[in-house]
Amino acid sequence: MVRWRTVSIRSELVEDIERILKTGRYRSVSEFVSESIRLRLEGVSPVRDRSKVLNKRVLYTREHTWAEMVTTESVRVGVSDHICICKDLKKLAPSVHTLAIGEKILQREPFGAVLTRFAHIDLYAPVSGRLKRLNKQVLEEPWIISEDPYGIGWIAEIEPTNLEEEIKVLLDSKQYLLACIEQCLDCPKKNCLQVRRLDEWV
Repeated sequence: MVRWRTVSIRSELVEDIERILKTGRYRSVSEFVSESIRLRLEGVSPVRDRSKVLNKRVLYTREHTWAEMVTTESVRVGVSDHICICKDLKKLAPSVHTLAIGEKILQREPFGAVLTRFAHIDLYAPVSGRLKRLNKQVLEEPWIISEDPYGIGWIAEIEPTNLEEEIKVLLDSKQYLLACIEQCLDCPKKNCLQVRRLDEWV
């Protein structure tokens, strides 16, 4: 038998949750809150087998960069489709600026930026290391970032120096989804909620 507890939620958050309910993904506020809490608990639970994390295809930072472990000596990096939509990159003409190949970079420190007329998106390194390679096609045709952010729109490759430890603070897809939902609910413009159908994320 399922047991329920009463919790208090800020009224402005309830209004935002009700907009999500209209997508049909959740049947009630209670179901949405229960799922969000479950995802949060999974996010703070210790990972017992770090090899399973290494084998996951893509991990994320809270600053909306993703990391793909190509090999133990190469991590491919790009920006998530969430931030592409949030910042409306598909309608704007972006440009990409990065540090030079060979430069040392630190985890969670910017190594470049995607710029548009109205937006500045810092590229935060998911891991520390040396900038090993840049995607020349993205530098020449930066609009492909929004068209295929996880494919041909990747931005750089990093040769990591502390991969085993630093991936512990990266997010898996469920944790990143929850982080995006939280940011959307707190956004004063409600941009992400209006543009992105969150039911496709879950």
